[in-house]
Amino acid sequence: MLSHIYFFWAVEQNLQNFFHERLDHLGVKLIFPDKQALEAKDYSGAEKAEILIGWRPNAELLQQALNLRLIINPGAGVQHLMDLLRPYAQKNQHFQLINNHGNDSLSAQHAVSMLLALTAQLLPHHQWMKQGRWRTGDKDACSLPLEDIHIGLLGYGAINRRVEQLLAPFKPVFHYCHRSAVTDRHTKKYAVRDLDLFIEQVRILIIAVPQTPETIDLIKEPQLKSLGANGILINIARGPVVNESALYAALQNRWISSAGIDVWYDYSPKEGEQGRKHPYTQPFHELDNILLSPHRAGHPINYPPRWRQVFENIERFASGESVYNVVNLETGY
Repeated sequence: MLSHIYFFWAVEQNLQNFFHERLDHLGVKLIFPDKQALEAKDYSGAEKAEILIGWRPNAELLQQALNLRLIINPGAGVQHLMDLLRPYAQKNQHFQLINNHGNDSLSAQHAVSMLLALTAQLLPHHQWMKQGRWRTGDKDACSLPLEDIHIGLLGYGAINRRVEQLLAPFKPVFHYCHRSAVTDRHTKKYAVRDLDLFIEQVRILIIAVPQTPETIDLIKEPQLKSLGANGILINIARGPVVNESALYAALQNRWISSAGIDVWYDYSPKEGEQGRKHPYTQPFHELDNILLSPHRAGHPINYPPRWRQVFENIERFASGESVYNVVNLETGY
């Protein structure tokens, strides 16, 4: 029987209220530690919790959570949890990790927003307008119509399925590459082992795959060159899926036309000149053909629908039903 849920981040009051509205009917106690307690690693109440909800548990929290059965990760990526949770799961055979997909709609919207900005050439025209250059014309930065454009969806989970729905009214031609696909040119589906053949067919590549040992550096120099000088790359997956040096070279040397990037390579960047922080080693900010986004595709965090799957899984757990989106800790997804 579910009695306690522990949230291991400093949850804003309005979001706490929302959680109470949705969960109090279960008769469960919701434990919201404040920022000071978390910073001091004071996890009082965690020892009673069957469910932990948050992004980054640590060994001290797991050691104290004696009744733990379920961790719900509110985001879509869990690669940062594997080293900690794989050995823990060997000791706690009843433990499960859930990879919440509640931010799929927001992430898809962000991917499409970046793509539309790049195809409409909003960045250069914005800069020219600021400089007083009025209507420079298509000779400088022509928009790219999406109708009949071949778009490749690398990964076909919740996010890219939603991307397809959002882009469908523009009438592009979709191609699909994912781990469970069987290559068939007629249906435009490709197995991951045929990635190069898949990329040869598309002009726009949208990446939404988990980071695993198999997907790190999945996109390297040959794939980027194959995408072509008119190609556009959108990455809302994880930075290391695309080799950093190869991506920078592709943009600098115009192997591809442009890129919209929301995921990066160094999430603890040191301050440089004038206190600036850049989450990468290559100077992407010096390029004029990249749209930089600070890993915010899944925001806002207090958007109620993004928590729908969390509530559904809590209710299923409380009633003794099987939960869904359980991570296979061996494969990492």
